[in-house]
Amino acid sequence: MRFNFIYIVFFLMTPCLYLVAQEYDEVKIEEILEKVAQEQEISPLIDLIEGLNQNPIDLSKTNIEELSQIPGISIHLSKLILDFVKRNKNADYVTISDSLALSEDQLFLLKYCTIIGDRISSQRKRTKNLYLRLRQYNQFNKPKGLIDGNFQGNELDLYQRYSLYYDDYAANILINKDLGEKSIADFYSGNISGKIFNTKIILGDFNIQSGMGSILWQSYSMGKGMDVISPALQYSNKIEPYRSSLEYNFFRGAAIQSNIQISKSNNINILAWYSDVKRAATIDTASNIVTSLYQSSYFRTNTEIRKKNTLKENTIGGSIEWAYSNFTIGFNGFKLLYNYPIESSSKRAFLGESGFLSSVFATFITGSNTFGGELSKDAAGNMAFKVGYLFEKQKYSLSMHFRNYSSEFRSPFGFSFGESSIPSNEVGLYLGFSYRPYALISINNYLDVYQTHSRTYYVPFKVAGYDLFSETDWLISKKTKFIFRFKFEDKTDIISVEDLRPVVSKKNYSTRFELQNNISSKFQLRIRAEAKAVSFEKHKEAEFGIMSFVDLSWKPFKFLSLNARLTYFSTDSYESAIWQYEGGIAGYMLSNALYGSGARFLLYSKVNIFNNLNLWIKYSNTQKNNVDNLSSGYTLIEGNSDNRLILQLDLSF
Repeated sequence: MRFNFIYIVFFLMTPCLYLVAQEYDEVKIEEILEKVAQEQEISPLIDLIEGLNQNPIDLSKTNIEELSQIPGISIHLSKLILDFVKRNKNADYVTISDSLALSEDQLFLLKYCTIIGDRISSQRKRTKNLYLRLRQYNQFNKPKGLIDGNFQGNELDLYQRYSLYYDDYAANILINKDLGEKSIADFYSGNISGKIFNTKIILGDFNIQSGMGSILWQSYSMGKGMDVISPALQYSNKIEPYRSSLEYNFFRGAAIQSNIQISKSNNINILAWYSDVKRAATIDTASNIVTSLYQSSYFRTNTEIRKKNTLKENTIGGSIEWAYSNFTIGFNGFKLLYNYPIESSSKRAFLGESGFLSSVFATFITGSNTFGGELSKDAAGNMAFKVGYLFEKQKYSLSMHFRNYSSEFRSPFGFSFGESSIPSNEVGLYLGFSYRPYALISINNYLDVYQTHSRTYYVPFKVAGYDLFSETDWLISKKTKFIFRFKFEDKTDIISVEDLRPVVSKKNYSTRFELQNNISSKFQLRIRAEAKAVSFEKHKEAEFGIMSFVDLSWKPFKFLSLNARLTYFSTDSYESAIWQYEGGIAGYMLSNALYGSGARFLLYSKVNIFNNLNLWIKYSNTQKNNVDNLSSGYTLIEGNSDNRLILQLDLSF
């Protein structure tokens, strides 16, 4: 195993210049993200939160759309916060929280992602900031692809990020190499952004969020989970620098956004952009068509490398939004052009060689009510429609989200809040209800009923289903919280039974109990137990799974924090797998599907070496019983144990 100590030496020898202290609470961040992120879409969300921490939103200057991108902060709550700050010149986070009855999570993220002008109460100011990060992944058990030589590169797995902020200007560079890839800059991304008066400009890589996301959104969408209110109406109209290491769903070129203030309550928001980027794809050279897009982001084998940068994509588009008082209406559209026609069966992929996608959207806020809707059309004329509604009070809130995407709707940059994150071939109704009978108790529930218009990629028939969710959080005392969660889903699926593949109504039951206790100012304890059962009608015996962990956080000194977690799991197969989120390192979070029988041990720490230098260390060990190897294919590991170490250095000026 090779460690790049030259980087560590470089950072240790760097002089301490200036730091704006940013306190990263890895335990709290993990807890919050686990509530709002979908199981396999957490990386872009943590990139968003960390980006806002480094370049925080100014509550005295921002708008509703920008503030509502913070998880758990709905459009309606964003308006209440901004109105409160405008009315109260001495507003701080304590008075905002007390007046609007913010939850613990909402208050944490608001403080973590925002400032309030130059007020002392905010404790943070915009200033010249330079952030440098190096993260190295070390896998002690070599995968099959390295051993047999199928991977063309070495075992080095290195992530680098460099960010510079100065007032309203920023520059970002990201360089990433995965294990087995050849170049240390196998993926690179960068951008320069700035704001002049009311106009924002981005050169390089960027994201666009427009309307309710049916045709334009970031590379993630807040999914169904403990936050049962704000995800039901996600709305925005903005450009943002791209910060993720995911190698798809971003634009590369130039974007501009300008806000024209007609009067105090009347303004026009205009976006325009041009992008020229190469995508990874499988091309049938005999017929000169693209048969599939490649989005795993790994380019290790010759087969994977041949797919890289094979498809050229040009995009030009714009958006215009008019906002008057509490009402907004807008239109967006863009032209797509590829150098090969795409004939992929994936609903995520564009179909054809060129085309124009468009949508019209609107929102309206009145009292405690927020309404939003969007009507979209793809390049082939297929339609998509979604509408959301929120009713929010301090003690209780309601949400509703209806979506209807035609079976052939294709939107390569869109995302959906529904059973699938792909806005295609689904009609469904989501209802959420949140209740806080007392300040220390919150009860969150949702029901989602859905159906496809036609067969799916895996199931040769229409898929129908519904899921029920309920979670109760009880703050028993200032130091102790109890969490109970129950989820049930009944869904059409196809299973394998010997040589048969019957279509069944598969039922999933899962229950979770968790106890969190702040033993003292230095110790925090988390204990979780979770159980899952899956039934397959009469075609197959039911499967069961259990998982439990004990997690202990310890901060013996101001400059040092330690965390250990021991997890035991036992499931009948992957069908009854239980997902577990793992944080521990700033800007990095992992979502693991635990299945089979075994244990997983985590140990991570943060060391504040100097005021401007932090070292993060995370060690993990997974052991499974009664198996000869772990994983499969090129990532197969001989033996029943997987050991990994992550080292990260963060330097701030």
